[in-house]
Amino acid sequence: MNLAQKMQENRLRRAAARAGYRMTKSRRRLSLDNFGDYMLFDASSNFVVFGSRYDADLADIDRFLHPPKKARRKRKTAKRR
Repeated sequence: MNLAQKMQENRLRRAAARAGYRMTKSRRRLSLDNFGDYMLFDASSNFVVFGSRYDADLADIDRFLHPPKKARRKRKTAKRR
């Protein structure tokens, strides 16, 4: 893991903590239930929220914590006479 990835991981850990989640990285060997990446837990209930098989990478966690903003549609208004 290079320095840029470590910085992104730390940034996402802080963002997850602010949102009430806990981000963990797998520490076990790869298996069918463990893909070796990351998982998000709800900090208060300790339930898995995202990446239940340690299958979420840093980009997935980032998209989950910071969803893209939807483009606003312009409403067509009828001209009043």
